[in-house]
Amino acid sequence: MDKREYYKLLEEPAGDRNRKQAWDIRAKEFFGYSKGSQDGAIMAFLKDHMEIAGKRILDIGCGSGRFLIPFVKLGAQVTGIDISSEMLKQAVRLAEEEGIDPASYQLHKIGWDEFDPDPEGYDLVFASMSPGISDWKSIEKALHTTREGLYISSFAHRREPLFDHMRQLYKSAPPKDWQSRFRGMINLLMLEGYFPDVKFLTRRTDSETDPEKLALKMAPRLVEGIVTQEKLQEIEGTIREELVRNGNANPTERIVGMLYVDTRLRRGIL
Repeated sequence: MDKREYYKLLEEPAGDRNRKQAWDIRAKEFFGYSKGSQDGAIMAFLKDHMEIAGKRILDIGCGSGRFLIPFVKLGAQVTGIDISSEMLKQAVRLAEEEGIDPASYQLHKIGWDEFDPDPEGYDLVFASMSPGISDWKSIEKALHTTREGLYISSFAHRREPLFDHMRQLYKSAPPKDWQSRFRGMINLLMLEGYFPDVKFLTRRTDSETDPEKLALKMAPRLVEGIVTQEKLQEIEGTIREELVRNGNANPTERIVGMLYVDTRLRRGIL
């Protein structure tokens, strides 16, 4: 397979990108995830590769501050960007609750494709499950922006039977081939002379069974364009029926692929 095929594997449909409303809707939910979140495996993976204290970090798709907060607590100076104003409000709220000095971080409402990085660069460019990393161009920009390391995580496998069934009912886009997409990312990096360290996290849960919360999660992915309150209520009702049919079960399986690239190796600094 040549580079062009790998480029295609990375590209996401336009409807999957820059869905500001989707993230605005889920901002409070993500605040709940972020508050008290340790994400020990992810932070341990990063600490294996670099010292966080004293570093300048760019967090692409920082959301409600899930990683911004621990980075600052470890002594980093963090710049976070996100397209959702609601997510950024939750990040400020979380920082205030955690007693974080406002001078230790900056937040910008902007997408990665539009963001103009500091010419001095950043020691680490961090993109955890970020929709801003949507093609090779976005990865290449991140590689050129970091002085030391690049972290990217993405699904390498995702199984959600309830959502897949809802996708069929609402005739939305077919499921992504997450495995091929992540493999394509690794292969392109290697073809360009970068050799990432890769690790996988497997998470199997019975997942969420609250129809209201599930509707907030699923609606932006099921409906093209703006999700109205009427459509949200309709989707919630359908989910409720499906959960009853499934014995109130919603098993999920997610494998998250993490990769870290030390860009100094390619530049011959190390």
